[in-house]
Amino acid sequence: ACVRACLWFTYRQHFEPIPGTVFTSDAGWGCMMRSGQMILAQALLRLSAGGGGAGASLERREAATVALFADCLAAPYSLHRITLEGQAQGLPVGRWM
Repeated sequence: ACVRACLWFTYRQHFEPIPGTVFTSDAGWGCMMRSGQMILAQALLRLSAGGGGAGASLERREAATVALFADCLAAPYSLHRITLEGQAQGLPVGRWM
């Protein structure tokens, strides 16, 4: 039951390029970041549940949580933001961690 209830982020392609790069896909190098996104998203979803809730309320919470991880610079926990932070720490975008 838990597996069906967990958010799942996986490799994507055709997203807007990560600033300063030509990357529009994370296939082959994004697995660690996607795994981290899933853990954080699941924690945020559980925290947003508060006293529980189901149905449309759960769907709204899931949509709001997933939006935080959209593959664009505007999303606070996007692959774009994660890779740019890694770049600021000296890790090139596209390098498998």
